[in-house]
This record gives sequence, C-alpha cells and structure tokens, in this order.
Amino acid sequence: MFAAVHKALRYASARVLIDLGSCPGDPGAIDRALRATRELLVLHEIHQRVEDQVVIPALEAKRRGAAARLVDAHTDHEEHIGRLRARVAIVELDPTRAALHALYLEVTRFLGDAFLHMYEEETLAQPLFEEIYSQPELASLVERARDSLTPAEHERFAGHFLASMSQAERRI
Repeated sequence: MFAAVHKALRYASARVLIDLGSCPGDPGAIDRALRATRELLVLHEIHQRVEDQVVIPALEAKRRGAAARLVDAHTDHEEHIGRLRARVAIVELDPTRAALHALYLEVTRFLGDAFLHMYEEETLAQPLFEEIYSQPELASLVERARDSLTPAEHERFAGHFLASMSQAERRI
C-alpha cells in the first residue's frame, strides 16, 4: 500500500536535500534548488491528500480511531509545508548563504519528520491494513488511490517512481 510511493518520495526528498546542501550559491543553482524544493512540497501534499481521501477513511471504516496518529501527523505536515514555503520565499528575496542554509536546515527537519511518518505507515499501518482487509480489497484501495490522481499528478510522480525502482521492480 505505501512502499512504492514512499520510495519515490524518499528519492525525490533525498535529491532535494543533496541539491540544497551542495548548492554552489550562484543564481541559477539557487533557482533550480528552490524550484525542486517547491516541487517536492507539492509531491508531499498530493501524497497526503490521497492518504486523507482514500487511505485514512478506509482504515477508519474498519477500525474506528486507528488513524488518529496519521491524521495528527498530517496536520503537522501541512503546517510545516506552509513554513517551508515561507522559507523558500525568503531565499527568493534574499538569496544569501545564510538564508539558503536556514532553508536547508528546515527542509532537513521536515524530511526527518516525513521519513519517520512514512516508516510508521509502513511498519504500523500497513500490517493493520493487511489484518483487516483481504488482498483483493487492498489491491482495490491501491487502485482507488492511483485513480484519485490527475494525469498531471501521475506525471509529476512518474520520474521519481522509475528512478527509485530497482531493475527487478521495473519489470513487475
């Protein structure tokens, strides 16, 4: 349910973190790093929207209250994305080393939280889904999640999915 999309998000996240941390500071490099950061925030928002609309209701439908921790994390995530957008705007207005480093640190904090959240979804929520849903039902939920994306959203994720997959996973 979570593994493939989380792998793609981790890949995109790691790339942004590396790009921000090694940004040479010239205007073109800063612009590319900020664009990639904004795009990463959109990917996280899309992913969270799908979980909020499909995954969490499915969990709550079979086990009331089971998704409370996920909902709380998503609320924190939304607030953090807002702070990151503000930090990106600061760097756009003041592209100094200090402003870029402050953004890098805030992205690091956000990703630490996001990575822990994804870990919990895969190690706590996934087993719960497997306990309360049959494999055909799970496959249907995954399909509903995919179908909730617009073609443009699919396109946004496609490169990250492919880049994050092993050769064996690409053949499946």
